[in-house]
Amino acid sequence: ERNAFDQRWLEYELIDSFGIKLVRRTLAELHAGAQLDKDRRLFIVTLTGRTEVAVVYYRAGYGPGDYPTETEWEARAMLDRSWAVQCPTVAQQLAALRRTMELYSSTTRFALACNTSNKVIEPIQSRCAILRFARLSDTQVLSRVRTVAQRESVPMTPAGLEAVVFCADGDLRLAINHLQAAASAASGMVDAEQVFKVCDVPHPAQVSAIVQNCAMGHVDRALDAITALTKAGYASLDVVTTLFRVVKNAPTQAPAAATGGANAAAALVLPEYLKLEFAKLIGLAHMRILEGVSSNVQLAGLVARMARVVVPPEKFVV
Repeated sequence: ERNAFDQRWLEYELIDSFGIKLVRRTLAELHAGAQLDKDRRLFIVTLTGRTEVAVVYYRAGYGPGDYPTETEWEARAMLDRSWAVQCPTVAQQLAALRRTMELYSSTTRFALACNTSNKVIEPIQSRCAILRFARLSDTQVLSRVRTVAQRESVPMTPAGLEAVVFCADGDLRLAINHLQAAASAASGMVDAEQVFKVCDVPHPAQVSAIVQNCAMGHVDRALDAITALTKAGYASLDVVTTLFRVVKNAPTQAPAAATGGANAAAALVLPEYLKLEFAKLIGLAHMRILEGVSSNVQLAGLVARMARVVVPPEKFVV
């Protein structure tokens, strides 16, 4: 590129002061010499090894002319799927997309797929017809995941299949991604433990024990269990999300038999009124965590409030 010289001083400062190397590649070169691992980390592959990419800075790629073939589009999709920091940001790139949509609106129709439509900037939303699709049922996701596993010759236990469905929560694309990650990490049969480890989701059996202790008023045991989860490295949002799924799926009457895996929480039985109270408390905690209050104290307070539901009111009279 002709205007690269204004970046050279910054490049030299990064390598001299911090040891951060800068690599310049075209989209076609990235398609041939870059790859994503199972954790979506981006690597540049050379004859001497591979180097992880932390930041992607686009000096081009803002117009249709920068993507003459399918190769460039595939390279751009790989960059967008990676965990590397994008510069300019997605919002700034969407602003450039608006201009592209205006220029080619007479000959081209754009289809944008997203999980949260309100994160798309308003100028683009106003030019789109928004179609919303409901999440699939667990039965539909299970059927499709089983089909994919059979066609790809991925050996899985029934509990492993249920674990994939549990982690996906109605999102088929997420379920297939979890299946692929678990199959890549497993050396043999894919079971529930492998799936939860790869997905980095607290095991429902552990979360079920927390809910069970709260339902019995054993606040100390529940606090110890939730502290163990946070010490194991699970994020507060993941813990609260799994808590809600376990409470939502808990039966109000004892089932005939438990199947294990993601249904390892099947032994948990909650009366209807407890499910309602627990869901309300978990929803409030989820809202606070999304607002940024994600400390361990927030989780401890949630457990204490859940345990208080079953404690007789006279116990709190001084």
